[in-house]
Amino acid sequence: MTVRRSQRLESVPAQLDVGMEDKKSIAPPTPISQGKRKHDEVETSAGVVEEEASPPKAQKTYVKNEDHWALDGNLLLQIGDTRFKVHRSRLASESSWFQLLVERAAGRQEDGFEDQDEIDPVVETKEKVDDLDLFYVDCSGGPSSEQFATLLDAMNTGIDFVYKRPNIDAVEQLYGAASFFRVTRYNNFCSSYLTIRFPDSWTHLLGATSPDAAKGIILGRAYGDAILRHCFYDLARSAPPVGTADENNNADEYDPLEELEARDLVRLLFIQKRLAAAWNEITYLVDHKCAGTAPGECKVQHTAPKSVIDRARKNYPLDPILAIRHFIDIVKWPTHKYCDGAIAAVRTSLEKKRESIWEDLNKWIG
Repeated sequence: MTVRRSQRLESVPAQLDVGMEDKKSIAPPTPISQGKRKHDEVETSAGVVEEEASPPKAQKTYVKNEDHWALDGNLLLQIGDTRFKVHRSRLASESSWFQLLVERAAGRQEDGFEDQDEIDPVVETKEKVDDLDLFYVDCSGGPSSEQFATLLDAMNTGIDFVYKRPNIDAVEQLYGAASFFRVTRYNNFCSSYLTIRFPDSWTHLLGATSPDAAKGIILGRAYGDAILRHCFYDLARSAPPVGTADENNNADEYDPLEELEARDLVRLLFIQKRLAAAWNEITYLVDHKCAGTAPGECKVQHTAPKSVIDRARKNYPLDPILAIRHFIDIVKWPTHKYCDGAIAAVRTSLEKKRESIWEDLNKWIG
């Protein structure tokens, strides 16, 4: 899956199963009062009234991330109000972005390097705290502190991602940080996770639809198109028609459609309409008239019983691809007096229709 850096995910805080323990708030000691003066004014020896200077950023209140505060760490990073203490060499070895940050801050990186527009402003925030470098990594469109914490989780316990795969919310957080900071190993992991979860083939469509199809569309739009076809089809066949209300639904229940952008809601409605139209065409494809001319050749008009059509429509209302699989693999056509030639012809027509639906999805998605 090709990662498009211009389309990073916005920071989306989420509750993860990869672990964020309670954080400890650290505030500077309250300075001793030297007498009240409006706006913390002080009078100089020349009688000029000036405002006291604001304390350095490092002295302001911040939240220490207890999970990622290495006692022997030698680099401080802060995103928002959350501060991390990490090992400089480990982070630089995993992330080309942080390697460039370290080199640039040390004066060893010349102009014209990748991501310079993001890294130079961070270098300018450098401060010294307890003889350690502190950088404020608040980049426009960059990861949140939660996303960065998930990346550090993965780096520290990578083996867990092999034997205990994370849920899609954790992958969303990890992808946001790994993509931005160019951590190739976990960027590739997230891409592989999604393509395995949503293979780009109709042969991998299951009877049960994925509850994460909407999230898959969001991630597909942000990081690559390879999973979009599967996700759109899964969501279109599982969701009620867009714009309809279900009186039995609780207004407070989570609705995955609420996460989609307006453009994709419009596409979803269009796809549902096209799938409904494809279903109508299928009802004609299962009928077949044999055109035998020689003696003994079949000349019968074969028509599928209404009960066969109705049963398939009930089971696969917006799912013509699985309906076609049902007609090909489940329906016993000889019991409905279809000859071998008619069965073969119907099968061929349905297989062609299935392929065309899957191909047309790319055009419908846009």
